[in-house]
Amino acid sequence: MAKVKKKSQILRAALFYCSVCIFCAGLPFILAYALGYYFDTRAFRFIRTGIVALKSFPDGADVYLNGRRLEDKTPLTLNELLPGSYSVRVELPGYVPWEAVITLDSGKVERYEKIILFPARPDISHLNKAPVTAFYLDSDRGVLYYFHPGPDGGLYRSQADGSNFEKAGVLPDMQPRPLGYRLSPERKRVAYFNRSQIIVSALAEKPARESGNSPLPLAWTLRKRRLLDIFWFSNAQYLVLLTSEDIAVLELRPQAEPVSLVALNKPEADAFYDAHSDTLYFQDAQRAPDGRMYENVYQLRLNPKHFDDMVSKILRPASEDNNEN
Repeated sequence: MAKVKKKSQILRAALFYCSVCIFCAGLPFILAYALGYYFDTRAFRFIRTGIVALKSFPDGADVYLNGRRLEDKTPLTLNELLPGSYSVRVELPGYVPWEAVITLDSGKVERYEKIILFPARPDISHLNKAPVTAFYLDSDRGVLYYFHPGPDGGLYRSQADGSNFEKAGVLPDMQPRPLGYRLSPERKRVAYFNRSQIIVSALAEKPARESGNSPLPLAWTLRKRRLLDIFWFSNAQYLVLLTSEDIAVLELRPQAEPVSLVALNKPEADAFYDAHSDTLYFQDAQRAPDGRMYENVYQLRLNPKHFDDMVSKILRPASEDNNEN
């Protein structure tokens, strides 16, 4: 009986020590797994895994990892991925699939949480109900303007969704065809242009008369200048012109001539007009003391408080200056 008891004690002790040994041997693997590590048997070392987080709009999409479809759908997190490259594909019936090759580094988290799945059949609506050459969206007011110069067209407008489509004015023909259309700040007129002509027309079925009893539309032909772009000045009584020769202003009155403000050396200058401050930013080339031409960006401030006075002085007849002297 004593021998049996002794054998039982030895067996229990052996099992206990074996369990302790197994636990001690497995503890590093357990801790490594808990900390996101993977034991590579080929390299015989621990490698820290990575995570890929996926979220799509709409959600509920299937996810394919290296061509294999996963059980879970978006949003989901792929844990314990070994470092390397993975081919990921997100699919949802009726939508264009999203695909990417994701390179995952050790211990890193790659987040793709703004995946947009676009409809395979886009929701497209036909808006215009008359011929259109160009259009402009006034996003602040939610109004679309449609332009088609000539006897068979005109100026039209509608709500942004195409409702309330109506004729809003008459656009005289221009040849060659216009390069651009610019709506005045108060949305009462439109100016359009090609390389040598400018026409300003009213946004009304029957063009109204402007201040000074000048009937619309108004038209100008530029001489010795090639027009690149035009911008409305904030008081809607002048246009700022960008030409191949200079930056000029044009008063909206019959037979007015452009007034040159800045001569340009670059025949195809780029420009941006800030309508809020009446400031023109433009690019030009200038010759440096070393004889080389350098491209620069300039700021031309056209302050409304002083602009009219400045233009009136430029336009003042020479006889007035002589009288002052």
